[in-house]
Amino acid sequence: MAISVSVSPGSGTAVTAVDRTGTINATVTAAADSSETINNVTSTTHTGITMTTGTTSCTLVGTYIDSFTDTFRYVEATSSDLLSTPTEVVGLANLPSEKRFFNLDQDTNASVTMSYNVTVTYNTSSTSTFTVTHIINNTWDEIYNAVDTYYDYLL
Repeated sequence: MAISVSVSPGSGTAVTAVDRTGTINATVTAAADSSETINNVTSTTHTGITMTTGTTSCTLVGTYIDSFTDTFRYVEATSSDLLSTPTEVVGLANLPSEKRFFNLDQDTNASVTMSYNVTVTYNTSSTSTFTVTHIINNTWDEIYNAVDTYYDYLL
């Protein structure tokens, strides 16, 4: 038995790393020796990522939703933190527009690693499971741009 998987783009079982936005468009391909027949390749997934299964490969496509745990504090646009209790949310996707956003505790981790459990079914009912990883590097530009453009609706 010699089932293996490889990713493209990437090397071995590691998808090529991306910056903070965290987009993936990868194919995981299974290979076997001559005594095995691959029937199906599937994978676990994450929010924002779609997995499409195939006979000898599967694809992972999408954008990760808030890979980093940035914490934002805000109040209503007509208030201040002295007049009302601030609301705190984790993740840029959870920060509503048109609020008075006034504090950010940015996630300072250099990167996060997303893992996928890839299952290869072969010889009708046998399975092998592999871990495929994808590193998302934390760039400061993404949060800077989000904060820089937050109040653009007022223009």
